Amino acid sequence: MATRSILTTATLALATLTMIPDGFGQEALFDARRDGATASDGIRTDHLTPRQLQTWRSIEQIVQAVDRAGRPLHPRLFGLRQWARTCGHQIYIELVDEKVPRTSHAGLLTVRGSAENGASRVAVIQLWRSLIENAPVYKETRLGHGFISFAGLSKLERYALVLGHELTHAALHLQDPEYSRLCMDLEAEAEAFLSFRQQNLNSSSYDQTMQRRLERIRSLTDQIEKPARLAEVEIRQELIEGQRAKTATR
Repeated sequence: MATRSILTTATLALATLTMIPDGFGQEALFDARRDGATASDGIRTDHLTPRQLQTWRSIEQIVQAVDRAGRPLHPRLFGLRQWARTCGHQIYIELVDEKVPRTSHAGLLTVRGSAENGASRVAVIQLWRSLIENAPVYKETRLGHGFISFAGLSKLERYALVLGHELTHAALHLQDPEYSRLCMDLEAEAEAFLSFRQQNLNSSSYDQTMQRRLERIRSLTDQIEKPARLAEVEIRQELIEGQRAKTATR
C-alpha cells in the first residue's frame, strides 16, 4: 500500500505552525507499483484521456521547439525530456482535472518501487490543471530568485514549467542515491511529527525535541526543493527567450 506523499506530509507537519513552505511542485516517494504499470520505459501517456492527450501534445510542442538551425529553444527543458525518454524507467503523465484540488501544489511526483540493484522503477507526474491555469501571479508566489513563477508565461508554458520542475525531481530521485535518502529522511521525520500531533491534539506547545524535528523538516524540504527551483528559474528564462525568438522569426 502506498505511503503518504513525502513533501505533502512535510507540508502538513509545518502547517501546524502556520509555516507551510512555498513549494511550487512537490516530490514524493511511494513503496508500491501502480497496479498494471507495465509496458516500455520512458514517458508514458496511458493514463491520459483523448482530450488530455491533445493538451499533452501541445505541451510537448513547447518542450521540443527548435529554432531555424534545429537547436532547442528550451535546452534545459528539452534535455530533461530526452533524459525521461531514455532513463530506463517508466514515467507516467497525469493531467488532474479536479475543480477543487486536494493539494495546493501545481505538480506532484510519486516514485514507486525499490531502488535496489538498479531495477527499473515507476514514476507518476501529476499536473494539476486548475492550479496551473488559474494560479494568480501575486507577490506570494515569488520564489527566492527575484521573479514570479508564472509571470509572462502562456497557459501551455505554465504546464511546461511545472513539468520541468517535476522532471528535475524525477531525475534526481531516480539517479542520485543521496537525494533519495534525503526524501526518505524527510518522510520519516514528517510522519513522526504528525504522529506526535495526533497523540497530543490538546497540546498547543512543543518541547525542544519537536522543535528540532520541525527544523529538520524545514531543512530537508529546502534541500529537496532547491535543485528543482533552480531548474525552474532556468526553464522560465528559456521560455521567455523562446517567445522572443519566435516573435523575431515571424
